[in-house]
Amino acid sequence: MTDAIERALQRIKHLHLGVYPPDGRVRVAAPLAVDDEAVRLAVVQRLGWIRPQQAQFAAQPRESRREMVSGESHQVFGQRRRLRVVEVDAPPKVERVGLTTLRLQVRPGADRDTSSSPHCSTTRCRPGRHCDLN
Repeated sequence: MTDAIERALQRIKHLHLGVYPPDGRVRVAAPLAVDDEAVRLAVVQRLGWIRPQQAQFAAQPRESRREMVSGESHQVFGQRRRLRVVEVDAPPKVERVGLTTLRLQVRPGADRDTSSSPHCSTTRCRPGRHCDLN
């Protein structure tokens, strides 16, 4: 859990307080007219809500770092998929094969650091990267 609070001054009417995963970061969006003391007071008054939220995030199980080897399972767009790594002398890419398999195409001799793909480690595609998952 973190004790740092991110403050954003915005053109809004009311103060908004949020606790965000994975580490329980606290963010306060405050109107431009609200001073630091008022924001601090609002946060202190809501500590009874903030601490349980942070504890809930801290108690959630985290997935371990992926090895990017065949047979490993990955969450992609909310669906669990089995990874199949294929060495091919062609540009690297990731594609969905059937309903339960991801095919990760890597160049021969590529190690884990050069063969990892954004599709296998996150649930969103990165702009400018090849994606055959849809």
